[in-house]
This record gives sequence, structure tokens and C-alpha cells, in this order.
Amino acid sequence: VKTVQATLSATSARQIAPDFTLKDGSGKTVRLSDYRGTVVLLDFWATKCGGCVEEIPMFIQVVDAYRAKGLRAIGVSED
Repeated sequence: VKTVQATLSATSARQIAPDFTLKDGSGKTVRLSDYRGTVVLLDFWATKCGGCVEEIPMFIQVVDAYRAKGLRAIGVSED
């Protein structure tokens, strides 16, 4: 089992991520700003990136484990 530890900055030192708008797989518009105030796991990946493809199952596990606690995820394919 792999574990990851991240150091968080104090709330007062954090910056708001720049907004972006994309279409999801069904054509629905998704805006990062729609998630403001929510913890979002943002993943940029590509099918030609072997490491990206390898990490997708772990990404899904994290999202499934923390969805009930409010975690939301946005995966952006660069393909």
C-alpha cells in the first residue's frame, strides 16, 4: 500500500486557483468555480503518459474513499 503525505499551507497563505471551463464527456459545461468552498482533487493526465494511466486506479480509490466527506474530483484529459 502506497501512502502520500502532504504539507498544507495555512489558510491565510492559500490562493484561489484560477477558474477554467471545460466540457465533460457528455458535453456538459464544468467550471472550477462551481466547486468553490469544496475540496477538489484536480488531475491533469493523458493516455500517452504511462505514469498517468498507472495512477488512475489510485485516483479513483481516493475519490471513492473521501466522496462522503465532501471530496470532489475533476480529471482533465489532455488528449
